[in-house]
Order: sequence, then C-alpha cells, then structure tokens
Amino acid sequence: MAVFKCKMCGGDIAINEDKHIAMCEYCGSTMTLPKASDEQRLAAFNRGNHFRRAGEFDKAVQVYERMIQEDNTDAEAHWCCALSRFGIEYVEDPDTYEWIPTCHRLSFDNFLEDIDYLAAVEHSDGIKKKQYIKDGIRISEVQKSILATSQNEKPFDIFICYKESEEDGSRTKDSIMAQDIYYQLTEKGFRVFFARITLENVAGREYEPYIFAALQSAKVMIAVGTTAEHFNAVWVKNEWSRYLALMKRDRSRLLLPCYKDMDPYDLPEALSVLQSYDMSKIGFIQDLIRGVEKVVVSESEKTIDKKDANMTSEIAYTVSSMLKRGGMALEDGEWKEAEEFFERALDMDAECSEAYFGKVLAGNRVRNAGELIRMRLEKYGQCVFETLPACEEDTAHVEEMAAKYTVNPEYTFHRIEAKYRFDLGYPSAEADRTAQLQEEKQFWAEERNMTRAKRFAEGDRAALETENKIYSAMEQKIEEAAAAAEREKQKKCGEYRAFLLRTDDEVQKESEEIYASLEEKYEQTMRIMEELFRRLGEGLDRPVEIDGLMERLEDTETMWEGLAGFRDAEKKKEECKSLGAEALYQAAVKQMETADSFTDYDAAYNMFRRLNDYKDSEERAGRCADYRYKPPKKKKGIFGR
Repeated sequence: MAVFKCKMCGGDIAINEDKHIAMCEYCGSTMTLPKASDEQRLAAFNRGNHFRRAGEFDKAVQVYERMIQEDNTDAEAHWCCALSRFGIEYVEDPDTYEWIPTCHRLSFDNFLEDIDYLAAVEHSDGIKKKQYIKDGIRISEVQKSILATSQNEKPFDIFICYKESEEDGSRTKDSIMAQDIYYQLTEKGFRVFFARITLENVAGREYEPYIFAALQSAKVMIAVGTTAEHFNAVWVKNEWSRYLALMKRDRSRLLLPCYKDMDPYDLPEALSVLQSYDMSKIGFIQDLIRGVEKVVVSESEKTIDKKDANMTSEIAYTVSSMLKRGGMALEDGEWKEAEEFFERALDMDAECSEAYFGKVLAGNRVRNAGELIRMRLEKYGQCVFETLPACEEDTAHVEEMAAKYTVNPEYTFHRIEAKYRFDLGYPSAEADRTAQLQEEKQFWAEERNMTRAKRFAEGDRAALETENKIYSAMEQKIEEAAAAAEREKQKKCGEYRAFLLRTDDEVQKESEEIYASLEEKYEQTMRIMEELFRRLGEGLDRPVEIDGLMERLEDTETMWEGLAGFRDAEKKKEECKSLGAEALYQAAVKQMETADSFTDYDAAYNMFRRLNDYKDSEERAGRCADYRYKPPKKKKGIFGR
C-alpha cells in the first residue's frame, strides 16, 4: 500500500487508489490525496512536501512544476504548487491543537486567483473539489488578515538579512555584526528593520506580516554572513530571494551582500553578481553607509525644512493638525470632510505631499494606502486570453508522408494532408496583463493629486510606494501569466508531436489497405483479360459469341482506368490491348476465310472494323464488304469437288 506524507505534520498516511480524502491519525487533519498508482510520482509528492515544510519553497515549486509538465491534469500537483508559491506552512494552535495555515511568502495576489489553485479546482470533482475550495478560502482569509496587519506598519529604509542562531541555539557571529551595522545606520537617521530588535515583542509565528511590510518598503537590503551555509540557510535565503524578485520589478532597490571570514566566490550564485562588501576591511562601515545613501535619504535629511524660511512654526503646526484631522475623517469614512481638511492644509502649504495623497485616498473612497492598493488590483481580477500558435505546422513532414503513401487516384495528397490538420493554438493572458499595467500607469499619470504628491514627497513617500506596490503586484501577474502560457505552449507542442506519430500510423495503415485493394483489382483485371484472349485465340466459329467476348473486353477499360498510376498498370494495359488485337485479327481472318454467306462476311467485316487499322484490317474489311453481296467462288479440288 502506498504511503503519503501528511501535508500538515509530516506523518505517514496509507492511501488506496479509490481514496481522494484522508484524515491523518497523528494530527487529525483532513486533506486531499494524490493518485497512488505511480510509486515514483508519489515519491515526488513526498519530496516536494518535505521541501515546503522545511521552508525551501523554491525547491518545492520546482518539483511540482516538473510534475505538472508531465501531467497537467493532476489536481493535487497544482494544489501543492500553489501552497509552495505562497509559502504556506501548517502550524499547530497551542490552544485548540488545530493545524492552521500560515503564509511565509505574502503577496498582494489573492490565493483564490492563483493559476494553480484554479487548475486544482478545475481538474477535481466531488468531495476533493469541495476540500480544495474550503482550504483555499481559509488560506485567503489568513492572507487578508496578514496583509491588513502589514498595512499598518510604517515603511522601513533598510532591511538587514542574517542568520540569528546556530544549530545549538547559540547566537551567530552574523547576528552580532548585523547589530553593529544596525546601530551605525540608525545613528545616521535611517529606519532599519533588524529582526532581533524590531520583532522582539512579536511571536515567532506572527513574523510574516512585519517581514512582508519591511521587504515591500525597504529600498536597500543588507545580507550579512560569515559562511556559505549561513547565506543559504532556509529563512535567510527566503528573505533575500524574495527581495531579488522585488528588484526585478523595481530597479531602484539595492541588495548589498556583506561577508567576513569567507571567500566571496562562495557567495550564492544569485548574490555573487552584486556589489559586495568585505566586513574585515578598514573603513567598511563608511563604504557601506555611502552606498546606502546613494539610494536612501536618511531621516535627518528628510526633516530639513526646504520650504519658505519665513514660515512660522504656528503655520506648520496648523498644517500638521489639518493632516491629522483629515486622516481621522478617512478612518470614519467621511470622504467629503476629509477632502476639505486636506484642501485647507494645501491652502497653507501648496507643496504638502501628504495632503495631496490624502485627497487621492478621499477621492477613491478608501481609508488608507492598503485599501487603495487592493481596490485598484481588484479592478484587474479578470483577464482576456488570446490564442497564440504553439509552433509552426510541420509541412515538410506532411509532404514527406504524402509523397511516401499517396496511391493515385484513390489516396491523393490532399486527402493525406487533411489528416494532419491540428489546432496549434494555446491560451495566453500575458498581453492582456501587460495592457492592464499600461492602463494603470496611464490612470495614475492623469491623476493630478497623485502626481503632485510624488513630486513634493520629501518626508513621506507613501504615494510613490503605493504606486510602486500596485505596479509590482501587476508585474508579478504578468510573470505568472507568461509562465502559465509557456506551460500551455509546451503542452500543446507535446500533443502535436504525439498527434503526428499517431497520424503517421493511420496514414500508413489506410494507404496499405488501399494499395492491397488496388493490387487485387489489378490481378482480377489481368485474369479477365487473359481469359478473353484465350477464348478469342481458340477461334470460335459462332460470330455472336465473338461479339459478346469483344463487348466484355471493352468493358474492362473502366477497370484499367481505376488502376491509373498503379505500379506498371499502363504498360500492362497496352500489352494486353496488343494481345487482344492480335487475337481478334486471327479470329477475323479465320471468319473471313470460312465465310460463304452474307451473314458470315458481315461478321468478319465488323471484326476487322473493331481493329482500327491494325495490320491490313482496313483492306480486309473492304473486301468483306464487297463479298457480302458477291461471295468469291471456292476453288475445287483436282476432281472438281
């Protein structure tokens, strides 16, 4: 009996081929099961499950994507791929002892809109489909809860990524050096995310909202390590790999690897191509801070007053008061009042970015930036798929098969070509997702309040970051659409290759059947002709029988026409006609020589006329025509008889 590892606790579950749902006897969780018919495939499921539970989500996704390429209709493979992409891990609630999902790779994309989740639901039915939908809704609710928590966090300038503990629980050298960097940067006025300090009052299983918010807002990540193993530690790699993905969509971000007591060539391949710093060198921290300052403006610089030097502190206080009143009106959903407060703030400071952004929020009827992001992204929940050609039709192959198996005229080129017609189209949403991103950029380009909020942003970057988050989420949808389209393309190409092989067999079989039929017809025609020639050659005495044989001989013409182009049928046809003509000529000569009445000569006349100028048939036909009315006298023997 096949054994499947529990997706929640990792315990063994024995499964049968007819079971789609099972309950783990170790943790009591109910879960869907894969098909148990293939031991190798089941082992792949368990391997991917191991990677996901260990936090190595990228490896897990690779395992499941290979399984999907092998069988795109496997609902469980799609489901596990979706779990891994969103970093879903199940943890036990100490109060209820229930295993609940938590998300280690938070995204603005809703789990219920993920392409693999939708594929899992599509390719399942009955109780298994209901379980997918139930679990999917639960994960989506957890995702929304974590997103709501992350939206309340203030943005960070810098994210420090490092390994906190050794295997024995002791603190790593990486952690100590990272804390020194943290103090140096905070003294310069930067807002820095350093897990040991930033999350000291947060429970371990509740880290993700704060990590997600920090990753999304930080313009710089500093990855600290003293060994290659520490850089590749599961949760360390989870952080810097997620940040690299954000860098692909936002080129203003920067990742700076910092190493010590190790060869820089031992850095992970993805980090080795980036500018890195050796922490053992003198002046390292000054070089690092200078590199950071190229991207991030410190808090001390942000607070420098660049407005009119004559603006009094009283006016500044009034602007701040109006912004706070506007913010409270937003929280209460009083959109008109909020807009009035922000407008009054602009009356006192026409370059107040916070007021312009507040007007954007009020104008869109949302309370904060998080709601604005979700509202804009929900607008693009659906997309239009276009049909693209997976590959070019293999016309050379078709022509080769047609030349090889055409049997004229029964099996022509066009008849074979029709068998190779195949729909090579596959669906792709990449173009529409790209168009949606351009539409969104156009929308914000025409939104004057947002444009001014970004232009005057100094102490606050909320407007710019909000817009970038929307674009990042939409660019991720483009990447997912491209990946899904590529999978469909490869699937269609595979189907086409299998179709060509199957059609080759069909064409060959039908061609051979037609060839065999024609060969039988050929042999039948030859037998008829040979029989007719034999009987003609016997020199039948009765003209009526000869006429009947000639009519049958002429009827075989239609049989020869059906054999056009078949082997040496044309050559054989001419040979048979020649033999037939000679046989008829001999029979006609015999009929003429033995004739002694009008009827006999008339029969000979008709036989010569059928020969169409064969030898001296025309001359003999003329003589027979004369003899019909005046037959020649027969010579008598020596005794007058």
